[in-house]
Formats: sequence, C-alpha cells, structure tokens
Amino acid sequence: MSTAPQISNTMTSLRFKNVHTTVSGDYYQVTFDNDGDSDAPYFLLERQFEMPDGKECYIESHMRELSGPYRVRNAVLSDGMLRLEYGDAIHVEISFSASSKEMAELQSALCDMLPDGVIRK
Repeated sequence: MSTAPQISNTMTSLRFKNVHTTVSGDYYQVTFDNDGDSDAPYFLLERQFEMPDGKECYIESHMRELSGPYRVRNAVLSDGMLRLEYGDAIHVEISFSASSKEMAELQSALCDMLPDGVIRK
C-alpha cells in the first residue's frame, strides 16, 4: 500500500495499513499508521475530557500543515475510510485496513470524541 499523500486543492488523501483506537479514562486516541514505525507517515486524533477543551481534538500528522488543535466540523466513516473536515479549510480522506472489531472500536471512539451530529456513517 502506498503511503505517499495525494494533495489537491480540496482534499488530502492518505493511505495506511492500520488503525489503532485507545481509550484510557478521559483520554481517547485514534492512530492510523503503517506497522508502527516512528519515522513513517501517520495520522493521529486525540481528545481529553478531563478539562474543558472547546470540543477540540488535537490532530497530528507527518504532514505538519494538517496538525494542531481543531474542532472537527464534519466526519464520514465507512468501511476502510474516514473523511474529516476541520480548521478553516482542511479536508482529509484516510483509507485504511481494519477488522470488523477495529471498525466498531473506531466508530465508538469517534462518536465519543467528536461533537454530536458531526460524524455520519
């Protein structure tokens, strides 16, 4: 699977082999990567509920222009694909491989992490 980003005027497309969902108390993290290599491309969403955060997620990527604290405005999740809209004009489409269990964990975490009504399936 190629991980080279495809950037257009409206959408950044990323491809990853894996998705990992972690929930620990009030902290949620979703990571997309290729075999966990720390120098490889990745995309990460984090949200904590311990302190007021304005419903923002911290988003981090190997592509710095996609990173920072943002409120996700729109999200669409389907089998092996997540589309996000955040910031002033950031649109990301993430393709990934996931088992049905991993998809269920991802869907549950995103429903908790993102403001009501943002995520569509």
